[in-house]
Amino acid sequence: MAAASGSIRPHHSTDVSRFLEEAAREKLDRMELERVIRDGAGSLKEKDYPHWRDQASINEWVRAQRRTEAAP
Repeated sequence: MAAASGSIRPHHSTDVSRFLEEAAREKLDRMELERVIRDGAGSLKEKDYPHWRDQASINEWVRAQRRTEAAP
């Protein structure tokens, strides 16, 4: 915390409070994202998504999706 305090140089204590609130919010968001990723791991079955088996298949799938979206 000392290193952060030295680099912030706030003019008011509200600046420090705002900074700490934002840092806490960002950390909580990252923790929530990690939890969601962990909880979802393994939920997709490989046999159901053959178009995602490798990078080349993914690239072709994305191109096909874009062509479909672009078609009138």
